Amino acid sequence: MLKHFVNLKHRLMPYIYHTAIEAHTTAIPVMRTTFLEFPRDPAAWFPDTQYMLGENLLVAPIFNAEGTVRYYAPQVLTEQEQRKEDKDGNDTAAEDRPPRFWVGLLDGKWRRAGRYHFETHDAFSLPLLIRPGSAVVLGKKSETPLYDWADDVEIYLNFDRAFDAVVAIPDWKAPGESRVILSFEREDKTLNVRVTRVNGELEGHLTLLIAGATVTGGTTMLPGGSVKLDAETVNGSFPGWRGFRVKAVPGFSNATLQLGH
Repeated sequence: MLKHFVNLKHRLMPYIYHTAIEAHTTAIPVMRTTFLEFPRDPAAWFPDTQYMLGENLLVAPIFNAEGTVRYYAPQVLTEQEQRKEDKDGNDTAAEDRPPRFWVGLLDGKWRRAGRYHFETHDAFSLPLLIRPGSAVVLGKKSETPLYDWADDVEIYLNFDRAFDAVVAIPDWKAPGESRVILSFEREDKTLNVRVTRVNGELEGHLTLLIAGATVTGGTTMLPGGSVKLDAETVNGSFPGWRGFRVKAVPGFSNATLQLGH
């Protein structure tokens, strides 16, 4: 069991190390209480047996042999919803909000935001939830934390109506620096992906696992112009996740994906 979760930590190293860089520059800790991320949610001020790992992962440890756990999935507001809440008051603004959902990285299941959840897990699982409208990057190796984090990356996206996420992949040979930055922006039924090179290229393949949407087609920009996206449909490393994989060829910069649900 210990090896299982240590291996998971190794695969999460791109995310964890980037969060550590942010902690160094902002003084916001890697492990943080829920109210630090969600100060507008009154219920997020009280849970003391769960925490945020960076800004995009909620962790609810299990403290009993039965594998039962009760935790709170905080309400997540967009900037527009926050402005409306400030203008109209919390109760009035809440009536107009559509539901939002956290999704489990380890099981691909949805949990509604703004509610408590009671679950039972085995020894190899726990609630590890991706924030609505965000993305988490995983590396390919589980045996060691030291490897090329930009090689054969998997990015897990919790798709949302307000999806606008940035994923920075650190350069493991240049402490404190990013190697590649990927930006994701939703426009109706289109997802725009932009790749910004900082210290190098993506290597191997890029795999996108999208919760809440499927990819029906797309185009990508190469030095010679726009070409049809040559993608392979794949399963994620964890149950409940499906997506597509493309070869990270040199010069790969932008992609436009057509989405279905």
